[in-house]
Amino acid sequence: MGRNLLYLTLLLFVFLFASVSVASAADIVLDTEHHHLGDNFKEELNPGDPEGLVYTATFTLDPSVDIESAELTMTGKSIVPGPTKEFLDKVYLNEIEIGTLNDYVPAETPDSTSVSIKIPVHHSLFDSGTNIIKISAGSNANRSNYDDFEFYNLSLHLSEVEPVTLAPPLEVAWTYKFPWRLIHGAPEFEILAADGVLYICQGYSETSVTAINAETGELLWDKNLTEQGHLGYKDGVLIVLSYPTVDALNAKNGELLWSRGYQGGWPDIPLIFGDTLFVSEYGSRYVTAIDIGSSALKWDYEINLTGSRNTGSYYLSGLQTNGNVLALRYNIYDIPYEHGLIALDIDTGKEVWRYTDLREHSPDPLFYKDLIYIGGEEIVALSAKSGEEVWKTDTNG
Repeated sequence: MGRNLLYLTLLLFVFLFASVSVASAADIVLDTEHHHLGDNFKEELNPGDPEGLVYTATFTLDPSVDIESAELTMTGKSIVPGPTKEFLDKVYLNEIEIGTLNDYVPAETPDSTSVSIKIPVHHSLFDSGTNIIKISAGSNANRSNYDDFEFYNLSLHLSEVEPVTLAPPLEVAWTYKFPWRLIHGAPEFEILAADGVLYICQGYSETSVTAINAETGELLWDKNLTEQGHLGYKDGVLIVLSYPTVDALNAKNGELLWSRGYQGGWPDIPLIFGDTLFVSEYGSRYVTAIDIGSSALKWDYEINLTGSRNTGSYYLSGLQTNGNVLALRYNIYDIPYEHGLIALDIDTGKEVWRYTDLREHSPDPLFYKDLIYIGGEEIVALSAKSGEEVWKTDTNG
């Protein structure tokens, strides 16, 4: 039995090292100068006179760059704090909105206080070659007055994927023997690689998360769980979805940072965008947004019920995002049957649109630029902003 276990381990890690890519980081300094957008002189801003209502910055990306994630950073001052319905200072990448500055300024922030702003950017919005960042000053409802604000130190932080080239003959770098007894079949694994560490979640005989040095095979730490979980990672924090809780662990030592419950049933693989964890639960009708740093609940979404629905008849897919909306596929197995796609506002969890003309076994959606695609027996392209059908074609599958 032990021999079978060791053989499984060897295969697992040879496959892992042949397929894992390495992530590296790069910073692009776009503009260090101080800028004032708006329509009025403000002595306390630098410069005091406004430059106009719109600012643009151009940068170039090498076509070979494969971006995994990105953040646009800047320092802002005198921005109208969010949430607000007026004076929305919007930011665009290649004419696609990526955020509103107001959302990153806490309520009741004094005009004289400088605020560090980090806007997460979806990788699909970048173009090979020339790219344009645009920042615009928002106005009141009748456009008679514009927000006057200052910003400076505009930069992009990119995490790039660098493929690892391996040539045969491949050799085993190391092995690690797990303390599990194989009774029948192979154990279920979920593996996440981040910052030189392999995090392995298994739930065969007993459920645990194991952290192993990816270079040496050295055990770093091991932690037992209540149930088998799914893994996510953000800036040194390992997220473990293990029903009925979400646990945040210090990725270096496995120490519990926080734990909280969530609505619904067994979760899908978590989606992390910016500083927010998004959880959908298949077999239920809930989506939850949680702040990774504080564990605070940002919002809960419950799919609207129509008629007399059986609460056990729902299926929700995993989540996808372009940075503005979250998209998830849903199936309702109760008369009348319904198969569709829902888009939620990423900041509020409110339903933006719903598309109800999908086939039952359609795969999860895919974002690219300002469109969202669903494949399967037919391919459908929808506007990510409105849900309007752009085109549809049958694959004869």
